[in-house]
Parts: sequence; C-alpha cells; structure tokens
Amino acid sequence: MSSGHANPIKAILLALGANFAIFVAKLFAAFVTGSGAMMAEAVHSLADCGNQGLLLLGIRQARRPPS
Repeated sequence: MSSGHANPIKAILLALGANFAIFVAKLFAAFVTGSGAMMAEAVHSLADCGNQGLLLLGIRQARRPPS
C-alpha cells in the first residue's frame, strides 16, 4: 500500500487547512465572547498558517536549480 515515504506537501496542506479552520473557530469565539485571550489564540493560529505557507515556499524554492 504505502512505500514508506510521506508526501510533505500533502501533510503541510492538511496542517494548513486544519490551522485555518481552528483560526476561524477561535476568531468566531473571540467575537462572540469578547475574549482578548481567544483573540490572541486566533492570531496564534493565523501565525501557524503563515508558518505552513513559508514551508511550502521553501519546498518550492528548494526544487529550483541553483542560481
């Protein structure tokens, strides 16, 4: 079934989707409750999405030939 090699892009995209869904849920909770702590958690989840974006960018640039 599996050759033992994970697909890093698939894993990063799944993590990105999960973190974005978590961001939306936390943002909604922050607006409903007015909680500053929940807003901070939402921003943290958004930063995690940025990390996944940087990972995707790094993988893309690593595949380019040296300049």
